[in-house]
Amino acid sequence: MRGRPGERVGWLGPESAADAYRAAMRRRVLLVFMAVWLGACSANSACTTKPCKTGLSVLLKDYAATLAAGTKTSLQLCLDGDCRTLAVDRTPAHATQFVELTKLDKVTDVVLTLSGGPDGAVKSEYRGRVGTVLDQPNGPKCPARCQVGTVRVDAKGGLQVATPVVAVATTTSAKS
Repeated sequence: MRGRPGERVGWLGPESAADAYRAAMRRRVLLVFMAVWLGACSANSACTTKPCKTGLSVLLKDYAATLAAGTKTSLQLCLDGDCRTLAVDRTPAHATQFVELTKLDKVTDVVLTLSGGPDGAVKSEYRGRVGTVLDQPNGPKCPARCQVGTVRVDAKGGLQVATPVVAVATTTSAKS
C-alpha cells in the first residue's frame, strides 16, 4: 500500500511524518517506563532473610512475684510431650520467656502442662486451642512464617491462654 509523496505507510495505512514521529516517541517513552517499572518491581520483590520461631511467650510475672526474694526455681512447660525448662526468679529478666515449640499450630487442640516450682508444687494443665498470630518477618510473600502464641502463669501456677483464639491473625515486620 503506497501513500502520497511525503507520507509514510504504516501498519494501519498512510501516516504523516509528524504522526510517525509521535508514534516513535510514544514507543520510546513506553519502553523507558517499562524498564523502570520492571527494575523497581524486581528490586522490591527481594526477600530479606530474617528468621522466626514458632512457639509461646510465657508470661511469668504474676507467678514470680509469689516467690520469696532470692528464690530460684524452674518450671517445665510441655506441649504434647515436647518439654522445655523455664528458669524463674523475681528478676525482670525472667518475667517473660519465649519457648520454641515447633508443634504449635493455630488449628489443632493441644495439651499444655506445667510442672515444677519449689517442692514440685506446681502442676497445671491446659487442653484446647492456643490462639496464635502468624509472624511473617520478611513480608507476606516471602518465606519464614511462624505461629506465635502467649500463655500466662498465674500466681498459683495455673496456665491461662493470653492470646485470643481467632480465625486468622497476621503480623508483618518487613516493608512491603
